[in-house]
Amino acid sequence: MKYIHTPKLHNDSEIIEIQRIASSTRKNGVILEIGTFLGGTTNLLRETSDASVQIHTIDINQDTNPTKNLLASKDIHFHSGSSSEVAKTWHLPIDFLFIDGGHRLIDTYTDYCAYSEYLTESSTIAFHDYDEPIVGGVYYIGVRIFVDTLIRIGALTNVVQHTSLIVGKIDKTKRKPNTEDIYQTLKTQAEKIKETTNYYMKNIGQLFDQNEKSNNIIKEAPSIDYEKTNPTPAPHRICKKLNQFYTCYITDKLITTNRTLLTGIIDAPVSMYHEMMRWLDAERRIAYPHTCSHADIFSDKVFPGSLDLYDLGSIEKISRFVTLEQVRLNMMSQISNKVFEKILTYTEEHAMLEKMAEKIIVEKLTAVIYGMNESGKTLHNLLQTREKFLPFGVVDKSMSDKKYQSTPVLQPNELSNPSIDLIVITARASSHRIYQDLQKMQVTARIISLWNPENA
Repeated sequence: MKYIHTPKLHNDSEIIEIQRIASSTRKNGVILEIGTFLGGTTNLLRETSDASVQIHTIDINQDTNPTKNLLASKDIHFHSGSSSEVAKTWHLPIDFLFIDGGHRLIDTYTDYCAYSEYLTESSTIAFHDYDEPIVGGVYYIGVRIFVDTLIRIGALTNVVQHTSLIVGKIDKTKRKPNTEDIYQTLKTQAEKIKETTNYYMKNIGQLFDQNEKSNNIIKEAPSIDYEKTNPTPAPHRICKKLNQFYTCYITDKLITTNRTLLTGIIDAPVSMYHEMMRWLDAERRIAYPHTCSHADIFSDKVFPGSLDLYDLGSIEKISRFVTLEQVRLNMMSQISNKVFEKILTYTEEHAMLEKMAEKIIVEKLTAVIYGMNESGKTLHNLLQTREKFLPFGVVDKSMSDKKYQSTPVLQPNELSNPSIDLIVITARASSHRIYQDLQKMQVTARIISLWNPENA
């Protein structure tokens, strides 16, 4: 029976990269995977690499893992136990080390320290679940902080990011990261979060204006440093300025400063999230009884506030602190993801309207805007501010804004005019119906619906 379980990777680019590394591994080489789980990546490594390459995979208890039986016919070495336990008897040089086991900071640190000494200058190392810049993920901040530490101290080089997969080489002249290295990375991350959050909170009203204001706020925001990991494929353009990770902290601020605005953005109450935070706060106060009180649930004592309040004098303690923050982010993301999607929609929409305005101007098209909602008004403004170009007309039953009275208001039955080159449907809810009605009228103009790309 051929085992064809799909790898639990997030994107085709990750699968392609794993295949590339495995297929280029030297003959009689060694590939070690930490974290077998369902065996999808294990099978991918075996199927893609040369038959002479040894495939080793580690998981906590392989004897109860059905994957071992499913892959029994394959030439794969299964190791049962923690990575540090298996390392006690390990002696082989490693050509490709793939770390995808436990995702706490301490797990990633332990996996790396146990096997990095078996890597050579030509070896490749990869970490999974670092972050996904295409949508700006929360994922596992413990993995991210540890990998960022390796990059910061120069131990991880030639780094390339494939969505949530980080691939690079190890500089053997560099030491392994210590507690102070990891603490400094956490501190740097905290400062970046505060800088980004404060910027967006100062402009929070304009950020959710569905027009060019929100787009400009994003454009002028401080950059998120993705360049250090050279992401492939390139992240969505907004993720160079804002992602779901940072949106969590913006949402956290909104809960205490402007809950009315937040409720309007997500179109749902935030009381359940507030209750979840109270439960988490109870756990945090157990962990840090002399630091946290019930009143601190939404205060500067919570990350990214003052790290000096906490006992973070060991990697184990930093990992515990980060794990609690991971739980908080996971809860918060239930709301903050909706906030991010709203911002993404606004900026994507504006980029689409900018392209449309440029097309109309460059090609000197006689255009009609069908629907003077916020999108229609933005398109009108973009046309007007560039060379004072005005559309041929607009279609809107409730057109009353004096700002646009210089543009003729047309009736739908007037759109059969052969001098009209283009009709842009900006109305969202009724776009499909409008498109069908225009087709029935057999208008000669090209019809583009912003919300139905297949009709473009």
